[in-house]
Amino acid sequence: MLQVTFGRTKDFIADVKGVDSNKLSPEDKDGLLFIQKNREVSVSDYATHLNLQTKTANRRLKKLVDKGLVTKIGEKKGTKYKLK
Repeated sequence: MLQVTFGRTKDFIADVKGVDSNKLSPEDKDGLLFIQKNREVSVSDYATHLNLQTKTANRRLKKLVDKGLVTKIGEKKGTKYKLK
């Protein structure tokens, strides 16, 4: 029997990837759940959802990419982010 589990808590995604969830901000945890729910998001989607400036959203997404939680797809205006 195949069993699929979708993380729905703010700590689940980080814990599964081996990242200490205590080192992520509450906004980053909310952002991970948002990305999980939407599969792929743009910087502007992320910024709007978390009520952030675009530059701040870019920095936070880059941090999540560097931690191995999110994958960057594309370049420039077409860039999307999804869970790794």
